[in-house]
Amino acid sequence: MKMGEFEISNIRYFVRGKNKKVQEGIIRDADIKDGVFELKSRLREPLGVFSCLPFICDIKSPETFRFFKNGYQSWSFSDILDRNYRDKPARSSTIRVISDDPYVVYKKGELHSHSFSYLKSAGSYLLIGSLEERNGLTRIYLKGSELTVERDLSSMPIEINDTLAKIFIGYGENLRELFSRYVSRMKTPFQKDDEEHRIVGWTSWYYYYRNVSEDDILENLDEIEKRGLPLDYVQIDDGYERAVGDWLEINERFPHGMKFLADEIKSRGYKSGIWIAPFVVEKNSRIISEHPTWLLREGKKKKMVRAGYNPLWSGPFYALDLTHEEVRGYLKKVFSTIFDEWGYDMVKIDFIYAGALKGRWSNSGYSRAKAYREILEMIRKIAGDRLILGCGAPLIPGIGIFDACRVGEDVAPQWKSSGIITKLLNIQSAPSTHSSLRNVIARWFMGGTAFLNDPDVIMLRKNETKLTATERKTLATINTFFGDFILFSDNLKTLGDQEVKTMKYIAEIKKPVIEEVSRKKRDVYTFKGKLNNRQFFGFANLSDKTIKFEVEPGDYDEFSIDGNWKRLSSISEFVAKPHETRIFVTS
Repeated sequence: MKMGEFEISNIRYFVRGKNKKVQEGIIRDADIKDGVFELKSRLREPLGVFSCLPFICDIKSPETFRFFKNGYQSWSFSDILDRNYRDKPARSSTIRVISDDPYVVYKKGELHSHSFSYLKSAGSYLLIGSLEERNGLTRIYLKGSELTVERDLSSMPIEINDTLAKIFIGYGENLRELFSRYVSRMKTPFQKDDEEHRIVGWTSWYYYYRNVSEDDILENLDEIEKRGLPLDYVQIDDGYERAVGDWLEINERFPHGMKFLADEIKSRGYKSGIWIAPFVVEKNSRIISEHPTWLLREGKKKKMVRAGYNPLWSGPFYALDLTHEEVRGYLKKVFSTIFDEWGYDMVKIDFIYAGALKGRWSNSGYSRAKAYREILEMIRKIAGDRLILGCGAPLIPGIGIFDACRVGEDVAPQWKSSGIITKLLNIQSAPSTHSSLRNVIARWFMGGTAFLNDPDVIMLRKNETKLTATERKTLATINTFFGDFILFSDNLKTLGDQEVKTMKYIAEIKKPVIEEVSRKKRDVYTFKGKLNNRQFFGFANLSDKTIKFEVEPGDYDEFSIDGNWKRLSSISEFVAKPHETRIFVTS
C-alpha cells in the first residue's frame, strides 16, 4: 500500500506466537488517504488472557524521515526525533513511574511512541495510531524499516467478537488536518468549541503551592476585580485538603469550606475551579489507615503499588484499586460533592496516570486501560457539562472525556531543572520551563482536535523567580500562541501595571492559528500561521546558543506579548538570543 513517499507492505500480526498474514477482508473503511485495520476475535470460545498483540508492517521511506515520539502522559518527553536518536529511560524507578510508562523496555536502535506516532519527510506525514484505547493501551515501535503496533491487553480475557486492534494509517501534508481525521474515527471524538477564543484564568499553585489559604484566594479575587482582568476561571489548586486522598476533609486554612469559595468566585462573575488527584493517596492519609483494602497491591507480599514520591506531600504516595466497588463509591461521592454540593464549574484531575498502573485488581477481568477509562467515564457523567482538565494523564485514552488536557511538564520559576542530578539519572522530563515548552511545541497539533491544549501557566512576576525577562517573555509568548487553556499564576497584588497590561493583552487577543511547526535542530523551532488574518512567522530558540534565522525579505511588524509591537523594515535575517522567541507578522 503506497501513501505518498511511504510504502507499507508485509502486514502481519502474532497471536500466541503464531505469525498471521493480514487478509484483504480484514482491511475496513479504506480509502485513498486513510486505512483502518481492524482485527477481531473470530474464535468459537474465549481466548483467555494474553499479554499483548503485536501488529507489524514494513515501511519504505526516505532516509531523512523523522519519528514523532508521543510520551506516555502529559509530563512525558515528547518530540520529533531523528531516526538515529538514542532514547534512554531515566535511571530511577521513582522518576519513571511519575514521568514515563514504567513498563516499557528501551532497546538500542529502537524508537517508541504511545497510542500514535507519525513519520515526517519533506513536509508530508504518515500517521499510525490506535483507535481503540478503552481496553488496551498501545505502543508503537520503529526499528529500521519494521514498525510494530503493540497493544497491552494484560489481565483482560478476550471474548468472542472482541476487537483486538483497530489501527488507523493515514497520509497527508497538513499535520493538524491529518490528526483530526484520526481523532474523528474514534467512538467519542472531541467536540470542538469556539475556535477563535481561548479559556483564560488564574490558579493558586505556582505562587502559593500547598500553603494556599482561603484569605489568599479572596485577596487575589479582589485584585482580579479591582484591576478589571478579563478572566473566565479562578482555580484553587492543591493545599485545601487535610491530606491527599482525604478530599472531603478540609484543613484549617479554609475555615468556611470549599462551597463558600465557589459561591464567592461566582458571585464576582467568574467560574470556579478546583484541583484534585483522585487516583492517589499519600502516606499520611486516612484512606491508607482506615481503608487498606482500597489500595492497589502487587506481588506475593501484596505491597501497595507506589505511584511516586512528592516532597510537598508526606513523601511516597500510592495508587487506588479503581476496580474496587468501595473505591468507586467513594470517588463518586467526592465528585458529586465537588460539582453538586460545592458547586464548582471546573475540576482539574491530576496525577491520573496512577489509574493505569499494574497491580492485582479486586476485579480480575480488567486491563489497566479499562480500569482507567471506566473511572474517567464515571467522572464525565457526574460532571455533565462542567469542564474537566486532565493532567499527568495518558492523553489519547482521555479523548471524549477531557475538555482540556495538559500537554507538557510542569513549568517552574527556573529555565531548567538542576543539572547534575538530572544528568546522572538521565531525566528527560522534569519540572522546568524548558521541558514544558518543548512538549507544548511538539504536541501543538492536538489543540482543538483531541482537546483544548493546556500548556501550563504563565508567570509574569519579577520577584521570587529565577527566570530572566527574556525567559518570562518566551514562556508567555509560546503559551499564548500554542495554548487553548491559559492560566496565570502569580500573587496579583505584587504585579506592576506593566504586568497587568500584559495579562489583559493575552486574555483579549484573538487565538492565533498555528499551521505548521518545524524543528530545525535540538531546541530550535520555527512555526507559522495566522494572527487576526495576517500571516506570521515564529522562531523559538530554547537552546543555550544565539541562533541566526532567515525570513523572506520584506517589512514586518514584530509581535510583542505586552502589545508594544515594533515596525521592522527590509529585513531578511535576524538573531534570536538563548531562550528567546521572536514572531514577525506580515503587513
